[in-house]
Amino acid sequence: MNNKIALRNRPLATVAHTGVADYQQAQTCDVAYVLRRYPVLSETFVSSEVRELSKRGIAPLVLSLLDNNIVSAPGHDAMVEIRRYRYLSLRDTLYLLRCVFAHPRWAATLLGSFLRLLPKDPKTAIQIAYLAPKLIGFAEECQQRRVHHVHSHFGGLAAHCGALVAAMIGKKFSFMFHTIPEMDYPRFDEHLRRASSVLVNSENNLRAVQARFGDLVANKMHLVRSAFGLEEFSASAPVTPQKDVDVISIGRLWPKKGFDTLLQAMELLRATGLSAKCVIIGDGPDRQSLENFIRDHDLARCSLAGAVSHDGIKSMLSRARIFVLPCKQEASNGKLHDEDGLPVAITEALASGLPVISCDVGGIGEVVIDGKTGFIVPQNSPADLAAAMERLLRDENLRSGMGHNAVALIREKYDCSGALNTLLASFGIGPLAIPDNKRNPSSRLTVGRMPIGDPPTKTPKDNQASITSQNHHTKTGIVGRFPLGRTGP
Repeated sequence: MNNKIALRNRPLATVAHTGVADYQQAQTCDVAYVLRRYPVLSETFVSSEVRELSKRGIAPLVLSLLDNNIVSAPGHDAMVEIRRYRYLSLRDTLYLLRCVFAHPRWAATLLGSFLRLLPKDPKTAIQIAYLAPKLIGFAEECQQRRVHHVHSHFGGLAAHCGALVAAMIGKKFSFMFHTIPEMDYPRFDEHLRRASSVLVNSENNLRAVQARFGDLVANKMHLVRSAFGLEEFSASAPVTPQKDVDVISIGRLWPKKGFDTLLQAMELLRATGLSAKCVIIGDGPDRQSLENFIRDHDLARCSLAGAVSHDGIKSMLSRARIFVLPCKQEASNGKLHDEDGLPVAITEALASGLPVISCDVGGIGEVVIDGKTGFIVPQNSPADLAAAMERLLRDENLRSGMGHNAVALIREKYDCSGALNTLLASFGIGPLAIPDNKRNPSSRLTVGRMPIGDPPTKTPKDNQASITSQNHHTKTGIVGRFPLGRTGP
């Protein structure tokens, strides 16, 4: 008797498909994403990546490990095509416990991981025990949909669970490494050993991992810049609406973003006689303290805008003169415990044609070229920050020249097609036929699950069968196994 549980009528995870067909029509998924939470407003680089895969005809299967708590947040309308899908919830516990009994070997894999983690990392061990039914249910969903590869973002819980799911279904696993402190996560070296590919989003991260782990990551590293979605900002860069915001900053409101330093610099800037309007977009745990500083120091021209939609951010960037994000390294007991990698907000600002002022933290110096695309100032230095802002705000020609340099740099370094090909090659999917959307916007062709290298030679019979299959599926809105791409719901 087959003891596997049919999942056909009970989807356990969201499929971020293209919107052409309903959930049930996406019968196969080449890639499964295992993420801590999804979607998250402060991690738009992940949703942009998933959305880009969907636009290209690949429907990733996405598992949000922890109950999603942000889909109703203000400004989340940009992810409407993702949030409408059902998420696996621990309310399904009784059903998922049946999965445990249906797959005793998978349960044994998770139990072994729990026992190994318990002495050295009890927090992660407890999380694995809590998530075990969900992971087994997701592994079965991956089998049903013939998932080829499992991928995660960040080197903590998501990477650990991604590796477990991959081990259960006998597939390869990869993860994207974003910030230097991730290397200090418990069992990070084990994630590196398990992974077939390790992705980074900056040259700084690439050098750091190679320097620390050496042979462990030999031939595994791939640089994939967060280029997805940036063309939307570049397309609007030449447009010059009324510039009614002098300084704009975007990011989660917490210490490593340096918003306290920015407000202190705005106070110094006011003392020079320059009355500049500053808007900070984002939300987070430091909101109250920042609001208190604005009130106590009578910074009437500074405001916290809270969470803003994707389109709202594009609009605000087009109205601003300069972008400022004075990131800093957070340390305790002399040990680095938090810093930014390369904030997507900075690349979006550069793509929009804004000069950027920031600090030499993580990979920021790779795109904020001092004196060319903006200024690099010392961390925690309101005086240096105020001086750099004053120089840019008083010199329109300097701003314009740096803005043109910024757009040129993004176009040179952040090629969406190249980033997508590298990403898919790391998944073991390729080669990928990527259309030129400007020449043929309706074309969405892909070759799924083909091994990397030269494509196999087809016989005339194979070619005829392929043509027949494509003609048949095109009538129903499908090319090959994937729904035709569409960017909206």
